[in-house]
Amino acid sequence: VDDRARLRAALDECLESEGDEPVVCAYRMDYEGRRCWYQSTLLRVSESGVLCCSKDVTARMSSEDRERSW
Repeated sequence: VDDRARLRAALDECLESEGDEPVVCAYRMDYEGRRCWYQSTLLRVSESGVLCCSKDVTARMSSEDRERSW
């Protein structure tokens, strides 16, 4: 199950903002047959424009999951 609704909500929040603070969203997506975690930072740069920088944080999220299980 992809977290598309979570990412869409972050995009909507960004578009409704003044553009002075970035919106950060972590979400899961299936990619090449495996579940991956991504983190996107969104910043409104114009009335209808958004700058988005995404990174794969799967390893970090997996590590945090292992730490929580101890």
